[in-house]
Amino acid sequence: MSCYENGRINKDHIKNAMKWELWSVWAFWYQLGSTHPLISKRLIAMGKLAQEMGQNPFINFDYQKPESYLDDFARQLTISTMPSLGFAVCFTVSMFMLVEQDSVGEVLAAQWLAGGLVLSAALSIVKYLYTHPRKDYHEANVGDLLGEVKVSMVKSIPAELKGYIIDRGNLGCIFNEDFVIKDETGIMFLDYNQPPWIINEVLTLFKSPEYFNKTVTVKGWYRRSMVSFFELYSITVDGELKKRYSYGFGWGWRIAYLVVAAALLALAFL
Repeated sequence: MSCYENGRINKDHIKNAMKWELWSVWAFWYQLGSTHPLISKRLIAMGKLAQEMGQNPFINFDYQKPESYLDDFARQLTISTMPSLGFAVCFTVSMFMLVEQDSVGEVLAAQWLAGGLVLSAALSIVKYLYTHPRKDYHEANVGDLLGEVKVSMVKSIPAELKGYIIDRGNLGCIFNEDFVIKDETGIMFLDYNQPPWIINEVLTLFKSPEYFNKTVTVKGWYRRSMVSFFELYSITVDGELKKRYSYGFGWGWRIAYLVVAAALLALAFL
């Protein structure tokens, strides 16, 4: 997709897409569990080999890194782990209370444990607000999103994309409900998921082909790990708006978690 109309390669387009892999701390983090170097690092390695052979590198990544991005990584990592860390602290205190081996210690342990559940639920809601922002949606294209550096599985970019569906997310697999969207700048994996698995299966087997080769407008969140993808909130096809219910389901179970935890905390103080 990085070509001009005359067929020549747009190298700036490629270098723009390389920024995340070369600058983001998350890219290094994800690569620790990978069996292969990131694609951008392979391109740079081939460029060095070309220079050793007296040739000009096909891609000369000459962009200057504007900042370290360590602060963004630290912030996102903190937000990502807050619910677990909050509960872990309260659980540890609860275990120390049990050392007393008396009725007072047991009551305090129960209170701290229930309090940890409340804290974990509350922080889970805070995290969800951060990972799924519902404002500042902007019109974007695939090329621009691929050039974003401050994005991860924790930090998303709310956006709208317009293009057409070319196939399923897992090309040719009739049991995959996801899609691939194409616009004038590239292709993007669309994560289409409904909470009850049976809805996904029905969509996969009977409804997915209805989306193929049609112009659509999708609204949601751009995310990135080893693979870049767009988490859908809604999709408009043939003038019909179709919402995805995973976002509401995420809110539902978090609120239910908080209510149950609060009830347990109240019981612990009785």
